[in-house]
Amino acid sequence: MTEWTLTRTLYVPACTLGLVEVGDVRVWTLERPWLDNEPGSCVPCGRYRLVLEPSPAFHRDLWELKDVLGRAECKFHPANLAKELKGCIAPGLSLIIHATEYAATTESRTALERLHAVMGSARETWLTIRNAAVPAEVVRFGPVGTSGPQ
Repeated sequence: MTEWTLTRTLYVPACTLGLVEVGDVRVWTLERPWLDNEPGSCVPCGRYRLVLEPSPAFHRDLWELKDVLGRAECKFHPANLAKELKGCIAPGLSLIIHATEYAATTESRTALERLHAVMGSARETWLTIRNAAVPAEVVRFGPVGTSGPQ
């Protein structure tokens, strides 16, 4: 089973940024800021069951985090801005950051397709969310292919 790891690299007032790794695929992530796990907050660090399920809102199967304390319907889905999220996680191939005002992902649908493709026919796995072991200021937010940030 190919497990997922999301490493948070930067918390700013407008959003939370990270990098998710699945096998040899690495893509950036965008979430809402940490709001003490209130609805709409980024997902707390921890280990979660991840299940591929139908999403009526997106008309396709999406990866959903299970057993997030006090939360439901936390999914990986395409989005470009944190304000488009309600406690979910948006993947992207690169990030655009404007100081602390906003951040955006680019090519979110393509990044999501890469995550789906690396999982093949699997419909369940695990996701570990953790904070970066290195200071955020040393992380460069350029394009990510299969090699990740430099």
